[in-house]
Amino acid sequence: MVAYGADNLNSGSAALWSVQFTGTAETVRPTDEEPARFGPRPHHLDGEDFRPAYLCVEPHFATVRTMGDSEGNSARHTE
Repeated sequence: MVAYGADNLNSGSAALWSVQFTGTAETVRPTDEEPARFGPRPHHLDGEDFRPAYLCVEPHFATVRTMGDSEGNSARHTE
């Protein structure tokens, strides 16, 4: 079981949002093209060689919240 959240609260946008979800995850091997979507990766992290781990998350429960000028200004849930 994993939990994940993301938002644009520090973006300066008038339409703010945040999303949180929980679900299960498994490690996956990305295609040759997929890692480029994440941008350049560090070669070292805390003095160690950086080796990314890629996860595929299957959401079980998600919450989306909007604020400011976002249409609806509400929370939505899925199960």
